[in-house]
Amino acid sequence: MGKGGIKNGEVYKIAEENNMWIITRDADFQNYYKFISHNIKGIILIKLTLTKTPYLLKRMESFLNKYENKLSKKHLIILEDEVIRIY
Repeated sequence: MGKGGIKNGEVYKIAEENNMWIITRDADFQNYYKFISHNIKGIILIKLTLTKTPYLLKRMESFLNKYENKLSKKHLIILEDEVIRIY
């Protein structure tokens, strides 16, 4: 989107205006109370120790294969190395 480096409030605003999910590595987005106060599709927070693209894509593919149905409703999803937390 060409919006790198914008403030979190602006990210929420763009997601609300466009009915979008936020996919991020910014731990500030794990605040559940802030999450529920915004009208967005949901958040996927990626908290992986390995940040190389192939590992990230493998974990995302594994997540989508198992939990794709969770994307139809608003959720805060935290994707970690050993666990996936869905709120």
